[in-house]
Amino acid sequence: MKRLLLLMAILVISPGGADAQCLAARSGSPYDFAAAANTLFQTDFGGDAVGEFPKELEFKTGSMEVAEWQGKRALKASAPSALAIPLTGPLPESFSVEVSVVNRNTKQVGAYTVKIYGGRTFQSDFATAATRANYGTLGWEVSGGGATGEGALSSDDADACMGQEQTIRLQVDGSRLKLYADQRRLASVPNASFLRGRGIVIALEGRDDADNAVYLTGIRVAGGNQTVAQGSAAASTSTAPTSPPTTTSTATTTSLATAPTGVTATSPTGTSTNTATTGVAPTTADGISKASATGATPMTAPANFGGAAIGGGKVQLVWNSVPGAVSYQVWYTTPTYSTPVSVNLQPVTDTTLTTRQLNEGSVTLTVVANFGASPQDNGPWGPKSTPVTVTIPRYVGKYRVSILGFKVNNETFDNPVEVDGKRDEVYVAADAQEFDSLDAPVGNAKSVRTFTYGDVNSPAWQNSQNEFYRIKAGTASSLGGLKTGDGYPSGVDPWRRTTPNDYEKQLPLLVWEGQLIEDVTSVAIAPTIMESDDTPGTPLLGQFVTSFGRGIAPRIPVRAQIRVGTELLQYDVSKRSGIVISAKAGLYVGRILTLSKNIAVGVPVPPALVTALAAMQAAQTAYTPLFQTTIASALIASNTKDRPVGTEITSSGTTYFDPMLISLTYRMAEEAIAGRGDNVQQPGIIALNYKDNFPGGIGNYTLYVEVKRVP
Repeated sequence: MKRLLLLMAILVISPGGADAQCLAARSGSPYDFAAAANTLFQTDFGGDAVGEFPKELEFKTGSMEVAEWQGKRALKASAPSALAIPLTGPLPESFSVEVSVVNRNTKQVGAYTVKIYGGRTFQSDFATAATRANYGTLGWEVSGGGATGEGALSSDDADACMGQEQTIRLQVDGSRLKLYADQRRLASVPNASFLRGRGIVIALEGRDDADNAVYLTGIRVAGGNQTVAQGSAAASTSTAPTSPPTTTSTATTTSLATAPTGVTATSPTGTSTNTATTGVAPTTADGISKASATGATPMTAPANFGGAAIGGGKVQLVWNSVPGAVSYQVWYTTPTYSTPVSVNLQPVTDTTLTTRQLNEGSVTLTVVANFGASPQDNGPWGPKSTPVTVTIPRYVGKYRVSILGFKVNNETFDNPVEVDGKRDEVYVAADAQEFDSLDAPVGNAKSVRTFTYGDVNSPAWQNSQNEFYRIKAGTASSLGGLKTGDGYPSGVDPWRRTTPNDYEKQLPLLVWEGQLIEDVTSVAIAPTIMESDDTPGTPLLGQFVTSFGRGIAPRIPVRAQIRVGTELLQYDVSKRSGIVISAKAGLYVGRILTLSKNIAVGVPVPPALVTALAAMQAAQTAYTPLFQTTIASALIASNTKDRPVGTEITSSGTTYFDPMLISLTYRMAEEAIAGRGDNVQQPGIIALNYKDNFPGGIGNYTLYVEVKRVP
């Protein structure tokens, strides 16, 4: 354990082992970290049993256990996980956080390594009311609470830090937040709003039990002011241990006289007092009338009551403990409803509370202390606190998702004799599945598809009552047929609506309509564009649907589920992805995260065809005598079934398809409508590009999906 000499010769212990140096200081960005003096919590897990979760921490989610790492104890996360560091008082105005973590030892996952934010409640990445700090080998981010900043590490730095232990530090003074990794300062944010609750949450982005595990080797949280242990009248010493602790934590508390920063709070003197000499009768059940006599003990209101909206219609509240109180009750009113309503159905004994969902708009909250014999007693109640008013942003909306059109960036290799019509013929299909807050499916998946678009040179294709009906599209002939440069409903701007209506079997295609509630509901949508090879009298879908089915995935960040026939494959998805993800191995492309495997579809393509297509690609040939004489028969044999544009064929002839998945939460829908997010071409329009990836594969289409708010 490395000891650092701090101000006034105070010795504190580094949260991890010897400081890793994979990130050194940079010129022009000095390393100016100064740890706070008074230790609020510290652990190196040395006293914790292997295979257990540390008793001094609060388990929130995931898979974590104490393990051995390079000869010392560490907390190992083998899945996306989170823990809370409990503090016996709110974080002070100035504090520091130091966590030593071991990065994943592969490049297979694009997620951050660690995320740090205030409070003791696990929050999704869409809870943006308070500031959080994220770090990983690909980069860093400080976001939420009105602050937005991010940066990427160089490839050399990312390689150097892969699988290595690093110390991530936060130095917070008022609204100024600085983020460090090892000896490098990454960010200095002047307008942060870090939630100063009675704890800190650390999320560890592990992915498996081997090289993609994340280890936490040490924690230190410290404040800049004198601290007082809960229930004790003695101030803690300002000197931290001078040797490694034998237990897993050293927890002291900050002074309770410091109001949370970055949230609405009462004034420091916002209390009132009643003593035994008043002789006032007990209060009523609403807990907001005057306090009753309780002997000689004064009944005071909770001081430093503060709160902040944290998303999903919820508010994080914090207040100081009151001597003699056994529990607390929180009440709220709105501008249109002045009668106090209880927030918590049961009295709470802690001095922090995450409310249930409240209605959007302005709410005014108060907290009162219960001075009864037990927490469940109905009083006597103390006076109410100074009220706090919080504005809850909108967190629920009704939305509609439609596919408006498509663009032929490059047509596919067609059947040489064009028995299916001139050039390309395509149809659009999509699946949608809703999920609840536990990522469990809600109801059945909805599947939709359009008629085929392209050449209509057949009576069956022109008969709207016929199951083989087509819609004319493209300029390959007077009767249609899609070629490079075409689009639908136009080749110029196929994302523009030409009708206010949505349809069940033609574009604009209605895919899904429903309600999204922040942190409660989500919907996953899998659009595809299919190259059709049906001929008059031939079923449209061929074998594709029965051998593959179309992809359904739950909302980011949980496991994506893709059904392939009767097999359900699962993939880990990072929360730090955009709206659109793809089911192919890889890392970040911009901020699009891909999944971990391909999905096999169809039957192997004859190796002779793969070789011939490769030769054609090398020679940059297309419809030539070589094509007609060498591989026409093989292509006819293998190109007679519908297939998705975006197919990949390996050198062995195995065929794959990587479906794009649009994962919409309330927040993501709002971001898309505002014109922000990955693949968002313009407000409300998501562009999905499908491109073939095999020797000779030239199909390249873009689908345009609309997300809009509806009454």
